[in-house]
Amino acid sequence: MNKWISIPIIVVLVAALTVSLVLYFQESNNLEAAEAEIVDLEGDILFLEENVSTLEEDVITLEIDLGVAEVEISILESDIEDKEVEISTLQSNLAEAEVEISTLQSDLESKEAEIAVLEADLAAAEVEVLRLEGELATAQGDITRLEGELAAAQAEAASLTQALAQAQEEKTALETQISEWESAYTRISNEIIKKFGIGADAMEFVTPNDDMVINLATSIAGTFSQDWGEVWRDYRNLYFWVRDNITYNYDTPLPVLPLTPSGTIYWLEEYWRMPRETIEAGVGDCEDMALLLSSMILNYSNEQYKIWTIGIMSENGGHMAVAIPVVGGRLVILDPAGLFFTSNGGYIDTTKSITQAINDWLQYWSYQMPNVYVDFVFDNQFYETFNSTSEFIAWAVTQ
Repeated sequence: MNKWISIPIIVVLVAALTVSLVLYFQESNNLEAAEAEIVDLEGDILFLEENVSTLEEDVITLEIDLGVAEVEISILESDIEDKEVEISTLQSNLAEAEVEISTLQSDLESKEAEIAVLEADLAAAEVEVLRLEGELATAQGDITRLEGELAAAQAEAASLTQALAQAQEEKTALETQISEWESAYTRISNEIIKKFGIGADAMEFVTPNDDMVINLATSIAGTFSQDWGEVWRDYRNLYFWVRDNITYNYDTPLPVLPLTPSGTIYWLEEYWRMPRETIEAGVGDCEDMALLLSSMILNYSNEQYKIWTIGIMSENGGHMAVAIPVVGGRLVILDPAGLFFTSNGGYIDTTKSITQAINDWLQYWSYQMPNVYVDFVFDNQFYETFNSTSEFIAWAVTQ
């Protein structure tokens, strides 16, 4: 009886096991193997039902098989538990995947919208590209045309560059020539201006070291003597030579050149000759004679003593002579152009004071030069100007 009870139980167990195996293999990758085993079990069940009588004989065998099956069931139950855990993990992963899929779907929808916008932009861009391609074709045509014009312009530029280089060379040559002409013009203008003896220029006209002055002074007076009687006689001889050998001649008007060639030229009727020029020409006016005489006396005295060229001025013009300071506040005037010198019995008088000698000379000229006064005095080392004769006298006594 127990054997028959066992058989149904076995059958039920087998059926339950079969169901479990079916469920298990439905959830795992080994479903096909489980189904094959179930089929085998079903065959066994059918075989058992059809052959109950033979089952009793095989109970022992079945019980053995049942023990084996129970072991296998235990193993399968353990496997089922593992698979259930795996299924649970897979279900969790599936849930996460579904969430991720949802997120991805949302992102996909957003991207699809963005793609739609981009496609619209692309369509607009394609239209713009077509327009730009047309403009590019036009621009390329312009470029080709401009390249031709550029080549022509470059050729012209090269020609102009060469012409410019030549022009610059010509300009440089002209600038050099202009500079030379300007320098020459300035030099000539300065030479002419210097001839008027204005200010410090006057000092350049006293030339005791000029060869012609040296030779002439030596031929007239010889060398300087320590005998002052002889010295004053030599001074007198130099005076008379200038007075008697230089013919008085009024100056020819001299042009005053403007600072630039476009300026206005004006003329002056008074200019100064260098002592050398006066000797060579044999003519001169008062300043020419005075400059020659002062240069010769300075040379004769070896420039050891003061010899001044002195100028006076009035409303009618000016005049020049030579003034020789004498020790003790005295003065001698030698005026070859005016046929005057500070004299006593035809000899040079060295006894007159500065005031007396000056006043005698100014008195001599007063009938031609009203209100005449001493205007300036100079030699080759200094130049002084005065506003009055008294100012000159005050200055002279300190020298």
